[in-house]
Amino acid sequence: MKWKSWVVMLVVPVAALAAGVWVKLDPRVNISRAAMVTRVKGYLDDVHDWLVDLPPLEGLAHRIKQNATSDLSVNTDSYSNSGSSTDATTGSGGAASSSSASSSATQTPTESIVQGVQLANTYYYHFTNGTPASVQAVFKQAVAVYNATHIVSIRPGTGTQVQNRITFGTYRKQMGADADGTLELGKGGPEIVKRITSTGDVKVIVNRGTARLNVNYQDAIALPVALHELGHALGLDHNTQSKASVMYPIDQGVTTLSTDDLNGLKSIYGQQ
Repeated sequence: MKWKSWVVMLVVPVAALAAGVWVKLDPRVNISRAAMVTRVKGYLDDVHDWLVDLPPLEGLAHRIKQNATSDLSVNTDSYSNSGSSTDATTGSGGAASSSSASSSATQTPTESIVQGVQLANTYYYHFTNGTPASVQAVFKQAVAVYNATHIVSIRPGTGTQVQNRITFGTYRKQMGADADGTLELGKGGPEIVKRITSTGDVKVIVNRGTARLNVNYQDAIALPVALHELGHALGLDHNTQSKASVMYPIDQGVTTLSTDDLNGLKSIYGQQ
């Protein structure tokens, strides 16, 4: 490996994390936290773009961006299971309210960061190391459901720098006593990366989406949850108006995409 690659691997992640910690802890920062994080986020976007092109560091790239810009996160939503499935607000474990688009009666909303973005409808997916076979199986089932729409095409593989990519994986989160009977079953969301030419023009825009299941709970390893989190990775937001939608924020056991969901996908990818 060239020495420049080692510099990227060792120095850049440390610098990025240090910037995030400084923003959070330095008492001399007298501007608003959100404003400072916005400035740092621009720098981290560049760091992230360097790291995602090095496959061994892709996971680190996602963690750096997520940890250092948590105040501005609008690209990750969670799926919940609640004993009171009639209350949409008690089941929302993520920041869906900050990232939702204006919804209509016939379309599942889309994440704000994909609105107005021209994305190719072909994706390549892979699993993080150590992903259990049971989790891989339900995500593959979810991929088959989305592929059957012919609106998107999701294929196994890592893809290239200029192709859309989805990373499937797991995490563990134990819900506390204040969870009010709600379990967080998964997280997912899109992450838009812009490739810029030497002249400053946008060469291509790609999505580096992620979808993960909370394996602390057996209920998370199920097709409805995988469909929901994959929907987020593709750019769909929560649909609080229809329990027939896979994007309803509380698990309803739905295993097929509704007309609203299909219309939401079409609003992002059109009929390519």
